[in-house]
Amino acid sequence: MNFFFLLLSCLLWLGSAGNSLAQTGSSGTNTPSLSLPVPGQFLVKPLPELPGVVSWKTLAQVKVIKRGERLTPQFGPEVSALHNTQVKVQGYMLAIETGERHSRFLLSLNPPHCPFCMTAGAEAFIEVKMKNPIRFSHEPIILSGKLHALPDEPTGLYYRLTEAGLSGR
Repeated sequence: MNFFFLLLSCLLWLGSAGNSLAQTGSSGTNTPSLSLPVPGQFLVKPLPELPGVVSWKTLAQVKVIKRGERLTPQFGPEVSALHNTQVKVQGYMLAIETGERHSRFLLSLNPPHCPFCMTAGAEAFIEVKMKNPIRFSHEPIILSGKLHALPDEPTGLYYRLTEAGLSGR
């Protein structure tokens, strides 16, 4: 038995024991449950849609199609109309380098809650290249810059925001 399997078994048992204790009623009966968390259970409340800020619902208007041996994004008309235009976007910073200030990072629909978990697909991330570095924040931020839809990006990203700066509402 490898260490990872043993650790997972222990965590599941502890979760089951916690559920059993929580489900013990006045009758003294308990019903242990050995279940994994529901996908999305740990997600926070979605970001509010703001006037003048591109919605993540808009950015999600993309299909993945097969071109030859590659899978590539095919953007909907609303996303295509935003290509190479000045926009405002909001999201959470995901640092890709260490440091207090960042000039290049990912902007995400969801906050980083686990360093090993991605809670969405490529349509929920934007590579950001700032004009000037900004301090890392765990709070949602609003950025303005030029949005690029990336149909052939080798890294698998769908969007890039360049010449970006912090923006108010």
